[in-house]
Amino acid sequence: MVKNTMIIKEFRRLFILFIILIIIITGFSSYIVQASSEEVAPYDLKAAGDIQYDLKNGLIYATKDVSFKINNLNIECQKLKVNLAAEEIIAEGGIKLILKDETLIGKSLVYNYGTGSGTMVQAKTKIDSLNFRGGVIRLVEGEEYRAEIEDASFTPCILDEPHYQIKAKRVKIYPDEKVVGEDVGFWIGKVKIISLPGYVVEYKEDEKTGKKELYNTSPVPSLGYNTEDGLILSIYYPYQYGNNLEGKLNASTTQVGGQKAILENRYKITPDLVATTRYVYSKEFEDDEINKDSLLKGGLSFKRNRLKVTGLLGYDFIDEKRQEELDIKYRYSNRANITLYHGFTNEMLEQQLYKLDGHIGRYQWELKYNKGYDIDSFPFIRLYSPRYNLNLFNLKFITGGGRVTNKGITTDKGLVKLLIDKKLRLATGLDLTFQEKVTTNLYYKDSSFSDYKVYDSNLGIDYGINLGTSLDINSNLKFQMVNTEGDPFLPDDTAEEVKLLKPGLSFKYKLPEPGSMWILKLNGSYNLYSNFWESGTVLVQRNYDCFNYSLEVDLVNESLGVNINF
Repeated sequence: MVKNTMIIKEFRRLFILFIILIIIITGFSSYIVQASSEEVAPYDLKAAGDIQYDLKNGLIYATKDVSFKINNLNIECQKLKVNLAAEEIIAEGGIKLILKDETLIGKSLVYNYGTGSGTMVQAKTKIDSLNFRGGVIRLVEGEEYRAEIEDASFTPCILDEPHYQIKAKRVKIYPDEKVVGEDVGFWIGKVKIISLPGYVVEYKEDEKTGKKELYNTSPVPSLGYNTEDGLILSIYYPYQYGNNLEGKLNASTTQVGGQKAILENRYKITPDLVATTRYVYSKEFEDDEINKDSLLKGGLSFKRNRLKVTGLLGYDFIDEKRQEELDIKYRYSNRANITLYHGFTNEMLEQQLYKLDGHIGRYQWELKYNKGYDIDSFPFIRLYSPRYNLNLFNLKFITGGGRVTNKGITTDKGLVKLLIDKKLRLATGLDLTFQEKVTTNLYYKDSSFSDYKVYDSNLGIDYGINLGTSLDINSNLKFQMVNTEGDPFLPDDTAEEVKLLKPGLSFKYKLPEPGSMWILKLNGSYNLYSNFWESGTVLVQRNYDCFNYSLEVDLVNESLGVNINF
């Protein structure tokens, strides 16, 4: 009995020792795993000085010519502290921060790479064509804007002493949309020219490339001259006050008295509801007559999810008529959209549009019924093909059909448009371009068919050469011929037959100062049918890094034009 009791006690002692051993081994293993996981972090760190690891607190210290990369973030600096647990970076000295396509340079930085927000002091950066400087740049996430800069200045000029710049108390950057400055001043050199409560630099999409670029980088009016209108002064002023009110003024005036002005405003009442106003005024001279327009419109626009409804009330002060508009748009799915529009004059329905459009794969389609326009459809369907890049040429086409009315003439119509083009590199600097547009209009009226075809052929050759590092020469010769077959049943289908020869020659002489050059361009258009020059111009232009001025002479119309553009 005593022996059994001793065996049981010994077993218990061994069991307890075994449990303690398991706990020790498990704890030690977890420590090894934790240390290993901390050492193998998803980052790349290099430094010419010291690199220290505090594994217990998850901290990293580095000095002298530091390079730190993690995710889409790249930092170069002289002193770095990284908190892996908090995903926070503190950097000092000669900082270069690269975030995807954004590069910021500054003196000190606090940045959270988990949330994508942070602050840089004495910073500068470049976004598209604008160079920014600021006392503090804040990068933010979860807002409509990407960055906010205090005590900022921005300019398209690339020199350390810019020709002109905009200084602002605060700047907000909305990627691919706009740059908003608050309490701004426009400076030429070291002289302040004008103060404004706000200014907006907008992005505009290039029609050829589809790329968005900043285009109104200066609030200074453009000044020009030509022999027909005399002096021409134009201004484009977009603005934004706070987060809710924004607008734009686009106006011009000429020495002979012509005037144009468009004033638009938008006020965000709620995230879904916006109030809008638009005033248009113009005065033009044509054949010793004065044509005037004066139209005011205002209304509300409601947008939620896939639905947008806009209602407008307006008044034409020249014709003394009321105008009302109702516009409804609904995105039925990712492949289809619905549009309904009614336009009224003195409460009488004058314009109506019902449209379905969308895409099937790479093909775009449109079904439209409209009345009260230059060309009415009852209805008309169109199909747009994608651009096919074939071995011999590129191909794109549009086809459609339906019932249409144009200037009182109604007919059933079919349409086929074919576009073929190709660009060939014949030698270094020598290109040959070919483009053929064929439009076929098919008409069915009173049980009979007819057709009308338009052939628009274009052939061009370009040759460019660089003479050293300073002089570029480019010459081109383009030939265009438009022929037709048959008779157009609808007036607006009529195309003018032409045969034109268009020569061009340009010289660019680059100066030592960055972005500076002299440009000389000679262009003309000769009508081979009528045997006379339709146009002939000589342009001399002086480009600086952020503005230019030019002199253009029209040899055919014997006119002169002068322009200064910021």
